[in-house]
Amino acid sequence: DIADQVVFVVRGQVGVEAPSDGAQDEAKGDGPRPPLWFYKEGSYFGEVELFCQEHRQFNVRAYSDAELFALDAAALFQTFCAFPHLLMSMQRDATEKLKYFCVHPRLHAEQFRASLKTRRN
Repeated sequence: DIADQVVFVVRGQVGVEAPSDGAQDEAKGDGPRPPLWFYKEGSYFGEVELFCQEHRQFNVRAYSDAELFALDAAALFQTFCAFPHLLMSMQRDATEKLKYFCVHPRLHAEQFRASLKTRRN
């Protein structure tokens, strides 16, 4: 499904994992994949896919007791109207994450770039 919210980590820690190949991973005996990175209290995720109107690319798992707050797109953009500096800040963060996605070898960068080209056409 297309991303329609940004999720804020209120308490705890969550890890971002590359999508699993399901049965293929289990058949190889690889077990769960280690997290690519963590989000801790005060951070957020989902803005890249929301801004790009993309499907979610990764799985997120709680690595401690966590409390999350999801803000849907309509409420988020309403907040941006009242506080435009938040939009600029979130766009900067999204740009940095995109740079990381495109160079990190475990994130299937070629597949991600191909999806961007398809979306532009």
